[in-house]
Amino acid sequence: SLSNFGDKSGTRFFKYAGDRTPIDIKEMRRKRRWRVNLKNVFYQHEWTGPESDIFLQFNIGYSFKLRRVQSYVKGPTGPKQKVVKLVPSGGLGEIFRTPLKRNVQLHEEVSFASLEATTEQEFSYLDLYENYLRVEVWDQASTCPNTFLGEFQVPLVNIARGGLNHVWTISNTVMQKRKKVITDVAIVRFVCMFQEVLDFDLRLQNWS
Repeated sequence: SLSNFGDKSGTRFFKYAGDRTPIDIKEMRRKRRWRVNLKNVFYQHEWTGPESDIFLQFNIGYSFKLRRVQSYVKGPTGPKQKVVKLVPSGGLGEIFRTPLKRNVQLHEEVSFASLEATTEQEFSYLDLYENYLRVEVWDQASTCPNTFLGEFQVPLVNIARGGLNHVWTISNTVMQKRKKVITDVAIVRFVCMFQEVLDFDLRLQNWS
């Protein structure tokens, strides 16, 4: 209810914190520092297309969305016409990319262990539900834009609650005849440590 969240901006979190007291919710909305460490990245190629010059992109704190907004404008002949626009919101988070691996063969596993990224970001406990750890697979092209092959993303709250070792199946989703067609692109293994950074003061009493 509004009495618990204070204003409408937080009511979208009702399914996560609807049973909490106003004091609990105030604490959950407080910004905190989190340290994220990515390492030990391995990639197994499952893409059957010709693209084989592979690099990965990790987005930490990804929240980008395209929202469909409808409006009505006066048409050239008089009657109003419906116009649908895609309005962006959120952000891409902090981005880390692996080195390039050329000519990766089907089912071949390669190591991106040279990537070890550490960063600190600020999120409230509620922010963890709407910000993601995202992995994208790209094929590098020399004379044209790089080709996006697939992605997978998980809310940061799942990363915080889960273990350190992750095995993700990266897929590509396209619409064909109004149906979703999902194709496996890769299997990505990595270690992600996601920890809250606690600030405290230590005072020593003179007991003598």
